[in-house]
Amino acid sequence: MPQPPVRANVVVLLTKVDSTPRDDRSLLYRRNGTAFTTAEHDLICTATPAEVTAAHAQRQLE
Repeated sequence: MPQPPVRANVVVLLTKVDSTPRDDRSLLYRRNGTAFTTAEHDLICTATPAEVTAAHAQRQLE
C-alpha cells in the first residue's frame, strides 16, 4: 500500500502547536498564544503519523 505524501502545510501547523494544558481544551493554541482557526484545527486532526514525526523532527532543529 503506497504511503500518502507528507503535507508540508500540516507539518508547519504541527510545529506551531502549544502543548501546554489550557483551561479550554476544545481549542488548539499556537506557541504564541493565539488559537488555531476551525479549518486549521480540522486539518491538524487529519495529520498522519509521518507528518507528526516530521513536525517533531523539525521542532528539534528549532
